[in-house]
Amino acid sequence: MKKSFLTIILSLSFVVFFSLSVFSAEFPGPDAANIDWNQANGQSIRVMACSRDAITYLKNIVPEFEKLTGIKVAIDDYPEAEFFRKIIIDLSSGNPVSDVFMLSHAYSTMYEAGGWLEPLEPYLENSSLTDKAWYDFEDYPAGSLSAVVINSKLYGIPIAPDNQIVFYRKDLFEEAGLLNPNNMDELYDAAVKLNNPPNHAGVVLRLARGAGTHWPWNGYIQNYGGSWLNTETKRPELDTPQVIAGTEMYLKLLKDAGPAGAVNYSWYEASSDFAQGKAAIFAGDANIFMSSFEDPSRSQVAGKVAYAVLPPAPDGNNAPAAGTAWHWGMSSASKSKEAGWLFIQWATSKDIALRLGVDTTEIMRNSIWQSETLKNKYPTVPDWIEASSATMNQFSGLYRFPRVKEFGPLADIVEALLQEMFLGQISVADGMAKAQAQTLEVMKME
Repeated sequence: MKKSFLTIILSLSFVVFFSLSVFSAEFPGPDAANIDWNQANGQSIRVMACSRDAITYLKNIVPEFEKLTGIKVAIDDYPEAEFFRKIIIDLSSGNPVSDVFMLSHAYSTMYEAGGWLEPLEPYLENSSLTDKAWYDFEDYPAGSLSAVVINSKLYGIPIAPDNQIVFYRKDLFEEAGLLNPNNMDELYDAAVKLNNPPNHAGVVLRLARGAGTHWPWNGYIQNYGGSWLNTETKRPELDTPQVIAGTEMYLKLLKDAGPAGAVNYSWYEASSDFAQGKAAIFAGDANIFMSSFEDPSRSQVAGKVAYAVLPPAPDGNNAPAAGTAWHWGMSSASKSKEAGWLFIQWATSKDIALRLGVDTTEIMRNSIWQSETLKNKYPTVPDWIEASSATMNQFSGLYRFPRVKEFGPLADIVEALLQEMFLGQISVADGMAKAQAQTLEVMKME
């Protein structure tokens, strides 16, 4: 009996990384797919993307796709802030130039509400366009798909993950006789003990406005059992004891063990400080920073870093850490949809995903995390592979970011108030009550 798409999504929710069978280090390339790659020969597509290593890699190998299919591909990529401005202008124009584009978890609901997204399940289920056995859609963890399943329709295919893990200076921990923290209280105690200005801070985290600070903060509130919005009613829950406790820990770490000027730290300042030996703990951010931390040409801490999942709250609650993914989406106004789908299928196939993942550490598929090729490429950081893959799977189908069209303003509210609370301009309890009231107002709820 054929599985429905929703059945696949639900079954993926229970996938546990370590229960999967081990795949070989190599996967069949596109020649093994039972489809006609030349069916859109002569067409052209334009791809709009956010600049990151995965896109740089694809731009370098896209001639392989053009030779395979006869489809010409133009990829335009931009820094994140510029990309978001450009893609909204393009999609809302009514006559977009982009056929395929990178779809962020933050804006998928808004794009869907605007009618700008093409449902992808019909292409996935079309045997003339997709060899499902070769493509193996079920290889994706459910958490990577839940942000782009809206009103029971699939609108994106994952390409690049952001899994929240913690980075520790294992040399400093060993010198101080400390073990990796088992819970958030131990994380705090270690950060305070290792805080040694001006040599290095005990901890770094994001706190700047407009720098995605809501992303690592969201992992903390989840770890304390809180949620930004109720996942069923979509009603804000920012003033609950759990959210307040997670927020208090996030800010207490920075107040008592953070760097000077922490209020201005984005991911760039935090990761740069850690790479230059100016912090003992990078307490929760994207796992892809490993590649720069382990590169001696860019890092002073190469070979000195331990990697771990975000530790649980002191009561043992270990709600899913923050995990998100970028996806390939397709414009509903595209005139080259079949060609666009062939590109998406090729770019996210196992063969390409393995090559891209080994080179860039941007890995979405479970099979790639288990690949011997990956383990052989990074033999000194097995804890990074374990922490990254475990985080990707532990948040399962529970997507904890607001899936509402007002996401942008909601993130602005949280980031502004996090700064006010950090600076002592308002207490955490009052700050989160204010965030709750402002969020209700933006969402037009009582």
